[in-house]
Amino acid sequence: METEAKYSLATDEVPQAEELGAAFAAVGLTVGPARTVVHKDRYYDDARLSLARSGYAVRRRMAEGELLATLKTLGVVQGAVHRREEIELPIPESADPWDPWPEPIAERIRTVTDPRALRGTFELVIERTSFEILEDGRPVAVASFDAVAARKPQSERSAHWNELEVEIADDAGDAAALLERTADALARLMPLVPSQQTKLERAQAVLLLGAALDPDGDGA
Repeated sequence: METEAKYSLATDEVPQAEELGAAFAAVGLTVGPARTVVHKDRYYDDARLSLARSGYAVRRRMAEGELLATLKTLGVVQGAVHRREEIELPIPESADPWDPWPEPIAERIRTVTDPRALRGTFELVIERTSFEILEDGRPVAVASFDAVAARKPQSERSAHWNELEVEIADDAGDAAALLERTADALARLMPLVPSQQTKLERAQAVLLLGAALDPDGDGA
């Protein structure tokens, strides 16, 4: 089960490690060094959007030379906090390009559609700067500042936004209390606007709205 808090950000500036360290020290936590990676995600569904209708999101992610398959459920959202089931597994180089999904994910997909019927629906490029959060030297969460660019395949129209995710480690203990402490620390540095949307949901909403407002695609 993935447990994380999501916030919209009005700026693309990432706080310095020293600023974060001081803010988290005030709530009894410490912060590790910054780590920046670029994720290239492609989300999939069939022509009837069977996965979305069934509460599933399926993607392939390329990050640091590794190709991963991920399935997430719709889960439960309360304010900024998202709780949902996540299955993430590597895609081997020998995988069938028309049906590359690892079996635990393919098994879920087959309950609603044929995995071979899936096609790319949205592409996201995420520049992520993350900081490990520790308590008494033990990792308990990761705070990630994400600069997101989204588009539909073969489309020139794109959407861009910044957000913050705080994901709690599986063995961190009281997740609700830990999320409250991290929110208290981060609120010392920036306004926190809770987000109830996943990245995929936000891409869908913004790009579909853009298409409705600009049907000729001239960027107006």
